[in-house]
Amino acid sequence: MQDDEMKKFMHSDEYKESLAKAFKDVREKLLLTVGDSIPSMTDFFDALNYVFGKVASSHEYHPDAHEVYLQYLIFLSGNKIYDLHPNLIHKLNATNIRAVPSEFLRLPFNSIHMKIPKGTISFFNNDGKIIDAEEILISEIPAHTHKAENDYMALKFLVRNSPYFCYFTIQLSEKEVHECVDKTIDSIVEKLGNREGLEDRIKTVTEDAYIEEEHKEEIIKDIVNNEKFTIDKQNQLRRIFEFIMKCILYINGANADVYWYDEYDYLRAKMARAKSPKKLRKLKSMARRSGIFRVGHRITLSREERLMYENIRTGKWKVTTKFIVQGHYRSQPYGEGRQKRKIIFIEPFYKGEDFSEIINKEHIVK
Repeated sequence: MQDDEMKKFMHSDEYKESLAKAFKDVREKLLLTVGDSIPSMTDFFDALNYVFGKVASSHEYHPDAHEVYLQYLIFLSGNKIYDLHPNLIHKLNATNIRAVPSEFLRLPFNSIHMKIPKGTISFFNNDGKIIDAEEILISEIPAHTHKAENDYMALKFLVRNSPYFCYFTIQLSEKEVHECVDKTIDSIVEKLGNREGLEDRIKTVTEDAYIEEEHKEEIIKDIVNNEKFTIDKQNQLRRIFEFIMKCILYINGANADVYWYDEYDYLRAKMARAKSPKKLRKLKSMARRSGIFRVGHRITLSREERLMYENIRTGKWKVTTKFIVQGHYRSQPYGEGRQKRKIIFIEPFYKGEDFSEIINKEHIVK
């Protein structure tokens, strides 16, 4: 199946309905073994193999396994979708995550699905081509469901432009958000820079009887390519990680522009007026997918603000006389005795007299 055909199929109702039916059967099996707790990848694939026979390979080295596992965690949380507006992205690009406690990296649900504007973030596919991400799947899991044996939580996420994707896990074991990002990147660089275990990883895939022969070559190629971890890939990882952290912090913010939008009533009226069977099927398909959280859709930007945020992202500054204060997050005390804390998003803004000239200096946005 060609990439375009695969992409169309993965967004089709047929694919989503078959996936939901399979997940329901797997969930019934898991309720008997792990109960309502979040299953580890091993538990999930044990249940999948029990229900459907030996269909899953060694999930540790099979990229598709991570995709299916995250899709299942999203299913358990009720397929919660967050649609991000481009105006919000402009503000997040001009926002700093320094000195933000990692305790605020908590999802509103165990798992969420974020739809992001085109051109927001990119990643490398297996052939080294740069692709714009369309969506990000994020799940909050106990760290021991991955590999580490500890009490910390972890964020497992997958950045995707179907059928291409990349996946990572960040342990929330540090005090501040940027420290979690730094430690994860250091760990990835160290692991992928160490070629001692390369032969063992390739051997595991080669000897796995449940991986089809036609897929083994692609998986091995991916493992070998990942060993060549360049500075470009490292910088790209940092951009992806920090972008996701900013999004989570914003959604958790006490002043976030997040609201539920359900267009079912509007679509139902259009279905009543539809005369073409093709149009009716399309409207019914849209109705099944309606119901999302809109994030930043009520944010408006002037032309000056758009230029300001774009300049921050690219570093193209002109010497003028008013200066920009980067956006950031503030831990705000509240409640009885001001003992509780909530995260507040402080938007980027100009500082100085209204009629003064503008002075912009280059910032490294993190």
